[in-house]
Amino acid sequence: MGNRQPKSIFTDQDQAMANAIEVVFTGARHRLCMWYISNNAKQHLAGVFTNASFKALFDKCFYGCYDSIKFESDWADMVEMFGLENHYWLKRLYDLREKWCLAFSVDFFSARMKSSQRSESTNSVFHQIMRKPMSLLQVIQYYEEKVEEMRRDERSDDFRCKNGAPPKDSFGLNCVQISCNGTTSIYHVTEDGCQRVHIVQFDLSNDEISCSCKLFEILGILCKHALRVLVMKNYKEIPEPYILKRWSRSAKSGIEGVVGESLHQEGKSTRSLRLSELNHMGQNVFDKGSLSLKCTEIVKDKLMEALKMVEEEIANLDSVDDLNCLEEDIITCVEEMPSPTDDRPVLDPLRIQTKGSTNARIKSYWEKKKRKTRRVSEKPQMPHPNHMVTVFV
Repeated sequence: MGNRQPKSIFTDQDQAMANAIEVVFTGARHRLCMWYISNNAKQHLAGVFTNASFKALFDKCFYGCYDSIKFESDWADMVEMFGLENHYWLKRLYDLREKWCLAFSVDFFSARMKSSQRSESTNSVFHQIMRKPMSLLQVIQYYEEKVEEMRRDERSDDFRCKNGAPPKDSFGLNCVQISCNGTTSIYHVTEDGCQRVHIVQFDLSNDEISCSCKLFEILGILCKHALRVLVMKNYKEIPEPYILKRWSRSAKSGIEGVVGESLHQEGKSTRSLRLSELNHMGQNVFDKGSLSLKCTEIVKDKLMEALKMVEEEIANLDSVDDLNCLEEDIITCVEEMPSPTDDRPVLDPLRIQTKGSTNARIKSYWEKKKRKTRRVSEKPQMPHPNHMVTVFV
């Protein structure tokens, strides 16, 4: 990542991870996974969670509050209506509201994610193909096949995004200017059939625009309300500061350079790191070069030219230092390679008993409770020790 900290981190309610994030990632916003919170609510609020009125208020506080004042009001109504003022788990959840409530996270980039779904979906994919009886070589083989499939899907998504049509939802919005102070104007933008009013502030002097929905702050893309104002002001293009590279066609360009620069800054310009840097660059070139036959031929021609230049450079290494350096790199490379005459088989690691890890689906609280109840009911009734039992032989 080029020594850059993440913008947002999603975890469950694990206190050890929360403490570590505060120390290591000081510039990141720690968010709690809403899926975990919702599942835990079914257990800790089992007495009222089945109530439709409570469920509606609970979901409103979780997913429907984009304003802190509105959230505080709805939360107070929910707690008072169902007498949960002294509920320990709910009070602790309220103390952590800045880590999960949308109203307190509208000014921070999160790509509109609300849970650790990306990690969970990746784990689920590999749990489906990994089994305990599989050998180590089979694990590596299945892993590489699945990674290639995921990269192929990503390339397909990139192609569709590059050839997609721009959004046109902003043309159907109602936009009214309510105030103007010098070069700064404020607009009310509404949508037919929706009562919510979005406030857009636009400064003509420096092309700064902001909307109350905070979509650009969260996702990095201008919302349709801001685009509607730009259309009213006869803008033909989106201002450059609001076109982030992460959503552009050149999003992946320059990543290799950032990684390579960070490695050299740390003084780790060894042969293995240089090889890793070239592999990153080569992967990007080969990916784009395979899109058409003409691109493939261009890449092949350039590679032949580059190979010829590299061979000439190696042949011209006259200084003793360069030759010694080259010799050490070659020796290191040979030592890391397996011997072709080594016929020893690749063995699987020793099997150990896993601790709480399983490929099976994790059962919910209600499934475990139902199974436990069924076991108790099926258990045969044994006589009490104090009862006299007569046995006839």
